[in-house]
Amino acid sequence: MALVLLALALVDACAGAGAVRLESTTPPGRSLVWPTPPDPPRIRFVASFSGPRDLGFRRSFLSRLLAFVRGRGDDNRLGHPHGIAVGADEKIYVVDSSERGVHVFDLLRGRHRWLRHDELRQPIGVAVTPLGTVYVSDPVAGIVLHLDEDGDEIGRLEGLVRPSGLAFDGDRNRIYVVDTELHSVVSFDSAGAVVATIGGRGETDGSLNYPTNVAVDREGWIYVSDSMNFRVQVFDADGAPVMTIGSHGDGVGQFARPKGIGLDRRRHVFVVEGLYDVVNVFDAAGRLLMSFGGPGTEVGTFWLASGLAVDQRNRIFVADSYNGRIQVFQLMDGADP
Repeated sequence: MALVLLALALVDACAGAGAVRLESTTPPGRSLVWPTPPDPPRIRFVASFSGPRDLGFRRSFLSRLLAFVRGRGDDNRLGHPHGIAVGADEKIYVVDSSERGVHVFDLLRGRHRWLRHDELRQPIGVAVTPLGTVYVSDPVAGIVLHLDEDGDEIGRLEGLVRPSGLAFDGDRNRIYVVDTELHSVVSFDSAGAVVATIGGRGETDGSLNYPTNVAVDREGWIYVSDSMNFRVQVFDADGAPVMTIGSHGDGVGQFARPKGIGLDRRRHVFVVEGLYDVVNVFDAAGRLLMSFGGPGTEVGTFWLASGLAVDQRNRIFVADSYNGRIQVFQLMDGADP
């Protein structure tokens, strides 16, 4: 039986629907944009998907047979997506906390894969390296695993208590891990050795209070969702505090529960506000530019959104956790939020 499963898996690895484009899922003739007219549009809704079928992925007979033998359904729908990362090779990595694994949506080949590990209990964070290896954090299990493209463990990061958000800096070959319990961000080198620790509990600049998510830009600056200080803190590549973004409140651009964070090529900062279910957009100096989204179940709205990532095409991917889907938005050509 083991040899049969291996043979099926090898065949399945070659199966796919071919390149798949993210197409608009709004009704014909309707365009969902922000801000609303008569203001010029800057961000538009592109697509929403809850599984491979929504993307037009087709599964071969052998692939379906393999899923049956393994005792898994044929749908592979998202349960509670949390962390999200995008690769330069058109792969979208989504941590599914309730399903205890990582979905990999390969748009170039039109195929879906699962990355699983026996020790994962409630994973929430994911980061991908230029080589296609994946880091996954699990605050309940207290681990950060380093997995290869097949989901096999090739290492783990030690000395963490409650790891959550992850970000990989390809230029410096470092992985940044938010340790929410220790109120810090820890950076590791490719060998898993600690390079630096940023933060410590407090409210002053440079201190953190239950941080959750992290992103890093091309200059090596580190952006941290400092959740219980209700702000985003920005540190330079050496870990020195540079500025804070946002403030506590329920107004436009303010925070009650800052979560997922992402950056585009022009250093716009996109931050999920998890309580009010919007994404706030700031410029490189930390000034609010606009917000988009809102609470709800319709496309373009969120229900306890969590993770966020921006790809090289300025597409914004939001993990809409309790709606069980990923929503995709586009910063429009030539637009500056």
